Amino acid sequence: MTHKQYKTYTLWLLIITITALVVTAAMLSLKRAAAAQPAAAPPAAPAPEEPGIAYYTPNPASSQENSETVENSGQPEYLVTLYQGRLGVFKEGHTSPVLTQDTPVYLLPEEDIELLKKGLPAKDLNEARKILEDYD
Repeated sequence: MTHKQYKTYTLWLLIITITALVVTAAMLSLKRAAAAQPAAAPPAAPAPEEPGIAYYTPNPASSQENSETVENSGQPEYLVTLYQGRLGVFKEGHTSPVLTQDTPVYLLPEEDIELLKKGLPAKDLNEARKILEDYD
């Protein structure tokens, strides 16, 4: 091979490499933009979970149904539930939320979504905030 042939091949490889870098940067940008915008609805069928993956929430009232604390302290004043694709805290008897949290619900595990559809009772606003923190 002559010097001129090496130069031509090097130029072609450089063009291909730059094109690949531009395409990769564009795809990463699109991926970040898609992740920043919540989807209109959760996926129709959940992806099969890999063995060994477990979700952990430190507050038992937010990840499992545990009404002992509420039963011992009387009727709950607040209910943490779904509100417009996000989490909302409602005071007993009110239709608008007292607090909302911008955690996209579709990112939560299915078990937690089902619990939130039913609503998680909280005896006071501090307990409701603790439940919200667990989903942050």
